Amino acid sequence: MINKEDLVALSEGERFISGIYNYCDRWCDSCSFTSRCMHFAASKKAHSDLESFDIENGIERSIAAWGELRRCFFQHQREIADILVLLEALRRNVEDAFPAARDFIRPGFDRVNLNG
Repeated sequence: MINKEDLVALSEGERFISGIYNYCDRWCDSCSFTSRCMHFAASKKAHSDLESFDIENGIERSIAAWGELRRCFFQHQREIADILVLLEALRRNVEDAFPAARDFIRPGFDRVNLNG
């Protein structure tokens, strides 16, 4: 997890294109703008070790990340609150549509307890 000071330090200066992450499709490997994307830089810093880069509970992690951004960027609280509302609705809709999804074991990602 990236801390507030690191996030504020990343946001300073004119290196990043403002709001470019709003058009993100998370295909960073093929994106020409990663060097100008604050989301990419923050993700890279936050997930510098492979153990922390687990996609489990992706929506919850997104909600937590946006909550942290809301605390750091109080001047954008209203806009971020709108995103949080949408993420929460998405989480509910996904869980309603796929109630057993959390039981799915992803080969290579999830650890299976063979002891019961």
